[in-house]
Amino acid sequence: MSARIAIVENDSRSRRGLCSQLQRAGHEVISTCSSSSLLNLADDQYVDLIMIHADLREGKEALECIEACSSLRHAPVLLVASDGQQAALCSTWSERIDDIIVLPINADQLTARINSLSRLASMTAECHRRQRALRDFGAGSPVDVAVSADIGGMSALIIGSVDDQLSGMLKALDGNMAISFAIDASDALLQLRRSPPDVIMIASDTSASDIEMMLHTLRSNLDWCDLPVLIIADIATLPRLAATTAFWGGGLEVLPPSTQPAVTRLRLQTLVRQCRLRRELRGTMVDGSSAPVLDAKTKLYDHSFFHHYV
Repeated sequence: MSARIAIVENDSRSRRGLCSQLQRAGHEVISTCSSSSLLNLADDQYVDLIMIHADLREGKEALECIEACSSLRHAPVLLVASDGQQAALCSTWSERIDDIIVLPINADQLTARINSLSRLASMTAECHRRQRALRDFGAGSPVDVAVSADIGGMSALIIGSVDDQLSGMLKALDGNMAISFAIDASDALLQLRRSPPDVIMIASDTSASDIEMMLHTLRSNLDWCDLPVLIIADIATLPRLAATTAFWGGGLEVLPPSTQPAVTRLRLQTLVRQCRLRRELRGTMVDGSSAPVLDAKTKLYDHSFFHHYV
């Protein structure tokens, strides 16, 4: 998945390695030096993703400009930090921040993060496009796209044992998310039937066969197929899971347990927002009610939806 990425920075030479990584992955990199040049870019070109360096003197100003620019409302914002301490500090700058990467970063991890945010951007833009079309045809406006940056009220199901690192991660999320635990995949499926969570987190000690069985079950069930899955695993265990993660693509991500809590929260928010947007796009609202473009009795797309695509 290629993306057009606008990078706001002071000196492009200092970030040449990161730009090279993005270009080798097939992305188009557009470098800007100020928030004003970013706004000019938004008027002339479509931007999938905005990348801002946390050590940029005008970083906060750039975020304020992005918040006020309607043409950039669909574009996720990715901050680039030099270390974990800086990542934790800059995470409080704005609710428009969707993810933070800490340099240096593995090429595969960077690709996964960019692809995830690109999916978020494309689905957000499509939802807004459909809303505008429905209003133009007088079909009413669906409920606005859920883009809240607050994870309060979300629920997570943890599969596997909790080690010290994962325990620290969960403590940082305590009070913000309702967390339940399952011993293995079979136990998790029993809990899913009782109360599906917003996101499933799988501990690194879970066997690859258990993970694959869980994913097959989720993706074959219409009520669960949109549930995002986050595998908590160290870099050393990634080769064991590489085939599994590559096969499932979107909706499945890997996060090292040593990740900063602020970054973990952002990753969870992105996954849950993607889930809600998928449901919005296929005609199901977040609360489970039918969208205005579906017939109430047959659940088929109605005349307004037909006109929208014509």
